[in-house]
Amino acid sequence: MRTGHLRVSAGRRACALAGSASIFVGFLLLPLAAGSAPSANASTPDPAAGSPEPGQSGSPAGSHGGAPAAPSGGIVVRGPRMYNPVTNKLFARRSYITVSQVSELANQSVLVSWQGFTPSVNIPYDSESTLYPVEILECRGTVVASENACLGANSAGSPGVGPEGPENTVVATSSPRGAGEADIELLTSDQNSWLGCAEGHPCSLVIVPAQGGTSTSNGHGSCSNHSEDYATATGLVAFGFQYEYYPARCAWDDRVVVPLTFDPVITGCPIRTPDFTVIGSPMASIAMNSWQTALCTAADPLSIQYDSAQNEPLARQDFQAGMDDVALTTFPASGTSKYPYTYAPIAITAESVAFWIDNPQTGLPANHIRLDARLMLKLITESYDFSDTACSDGVLSASDCDNAVDYDPASILVDPEFTHLNPGVRPAESDWVVPTVLSGLSDMTWELTSWIAANPAAKAFADGSFADGEHINSNYVDMQLPTQTLTAMDSNLLYSHLYSPVFPLSSVVSYQLANNFPGTETAVDQYGNYDSLAPEVPGTRDLFAILDQGDASAFLFPTASLQNAAGNFVAPTDAGMLAAVEHDMVTDRQNHITESVNLKNAGKAAWDAYPLTMIVYAMVPTGGISKTKAAKIAEWLDFIADQGQQPGLLPGNLPPGYLPLTQQMRNETLKAATEVLDQTGNPKKSRSTAATPSATPTPSPTSSAPAVHLGYVANPTSSGTARYAVPALLIVGGLLAVGGSMSFVIGQGGIAAIGRLRRIRLQRIRLRSMQLLPRRKMQ
Repeated sequence: MRTGHLRVSAGRRACALAGSASIFVGFLLLPLAAGSAPSANASTPDPAAGSPEPGQSGSPAGSHGGAPAAPSGGIVVRGPRMYNPVTNKLFARRSYITVSQVSELANQSVLVSWQGFTPSVNIPYDSESTLYPVEILECRGTVVASENACLGANSAGSPGVGPEGPENTVVATSSPRGAGEADIELLTSDQNSWLGCAEGHPCSLVIVPAQGGTSTSNGHGSCSNHSEDYATATGLVAFGFQYEYYPARCAWDDRVVVPLTFDPVITGCPIRTPDFTVIGSPMASIAMNSWQTALCTAADPLSIQYDSAQNEPLARQDFQAGMDDVALTTFPASGTSKYPYTYAPIAITAESVAFWIDNPQTGLPANHIRLDARLMLKLITESYDFSDTACSDGVLSASDCDNAVDYDPASILVDPEFTHLNPGVRPAESDWVVPTVLSGLSDMTWELTSWIAANPAAKAFADGSFADGEHINSNYVDMQLPTQTLTAMDSNLLYSHLYSPVFPLSSVVSYQLANNFPGTETAVDQYGNYDSLAPEVPGTRDLFAILDQGDASAFLFPTASLQNAAGNFVAPTDAGMLAAVEHDMVTDRQNHITESVNLKNAGKAAWDAYPLTMIVYAMVPTGGISKTKAAKIAEWLDFIADQGQQPGLLPGNLPPGYLPLTQQMRNETLKAATEVLDQTGNPKKSRSTAATPSATPTPSPTSSAPAVHLGYVANPTSSGTARYAVPALLIVGGLLAVGGSMSFVIGQGGIAAIGRLRRIRLQRIRLRSMQLLPRRKMQ
């Protein structure tokens, strides 16, 4: 194209018209693309501490090459040149830090990774002996000039409870290539009012690399003199003293600040007289909190009192007794009920096995493992020889040893069955590996043990058969499978103190988040108490927890791939859950609504179905309640079936870890809403053919999102094409329009508009975690 050419040719007009048509079609298809992921809206960091820059092709993380590619929703930050112990000079190239998500944040975890850092010495991390570790802090504001703005800045990598509340500081190490990674939990104003991170109140991540240096008695020193690094480059010195003193100042001067912006804090309903009460299914709590927040802040608010702590069996009993208006459950109820009721699907999610298994050479966690049903059975029945406790070892006296686990391996991580399935996984420690599990009667426990009982090899092992010389902990031979509850059955002192199911489900999440499990020491302290065990330091973790996929997604817990009835190992992804819903479900013969995975259908099981996929249903009354309450419950169901199935991060959206209901399930929910509204279960009340649920309240728009209703994806399985086709149409249209004529520059506006509307499908939730106090390690 020649500059200054004023006449528009026929070809240009065609391009312009084609561009306009592409944009028009793109906008018509825009609702189908809802839920796709945009690039991050990066903020400008502290000018003194490294600058964010767009991701670009370069060397992989861990090398000293160019910048790594920025993840979707995240950012790459260019850091300073770090110290190179080999040359006793700074590296020739600058470092880079990648953060997986920097905007639209909530109480969740984000992944921080880096390259070009000083390689750590003596890993895994120890505050006194490891040289050149890396500290990650959450701090107030976006210009962090002092460590006083950071939570737990002087903890030396051992976060506890400080004057500002429970600390979330993370300390990790760098590999010999200078690369590393770690997750950090972000605390919002709901978890830590001192930080105050919320919508309109941004915070920052600050990455502090220990760099050594020298110090003098008067507090001065040199950051370029590394002759004393053997003592000064440790976490105890670099992260344990005020940063105005050397060599802590040397580390602080090389800090990198990454600004963070937050979504509205999802707090659930404020305390007020509720329109109705809901109880049960802690697996649904993340989605429920999102929906509650949207409904409570609507122009015509709907107030719901939700008890997420109670497990499903108790919730079903309370509902049937008339103590609560709605119960959330996975499996159907039995027995009589005070009021007639029906079931309405509200969420598809999964039970997951989260793990931390750190490599002792690199200090980095394993990302993938495979577990079969027999391994899971061994794990939940303590069928391992912890710390040479078995009598067959001859280490302990006959009164102290445990013959229930004679000749069993030391832990699951050195079990030949595990190492065969996971040949590349190397445990950091393996003297005792005990899972954190939920106590009390639970649908999750029934689903897990049903999967175990459906596997012939696992069931035979549970009945006492040997497998490669191993046997079940003999205290569990009479264990009922399936079962609704997990309990510790081995009375040996060590075993009874290590294995302790906890309640509620949020406690399971909190322990895993704190790198800990609920074990205690075997000896009492001076006050007659059994002290809790210390958290395991990142780099030395061997932890398992059985929890829900919503929490696993929010806190970036790696989750195991489990063997399904077809013999394949499948992770709890959206695809795995969808395959289970579409191909492996059986419908209850009595209510003809509730569905569960057919764990025994090995001949016809879907190859890619995740076996612990679970559907959450609302038990809702179709008679016996007031018209006002019936209308409110119907309104709530109508919201869930429509806007509540839109994946996203804002209040009212369906958070990650949940799969949108199928169209058939949405129809079932809407049908249930009509039955509740009409109270069709009342024997003397005839059903109104024209009645429909009242209009769903529209949540008030917030400043962080445009007030645009995108609708919900009518067919979640086919929406993927649209989410890629729409941006392509808009981009091509914009380019053609601009190339054709400036009069069609609106094509660029279309691109900008779609960029603002696309939402990030990344980890987030609200979790009011119980915070664990510092604990001492078992001796």
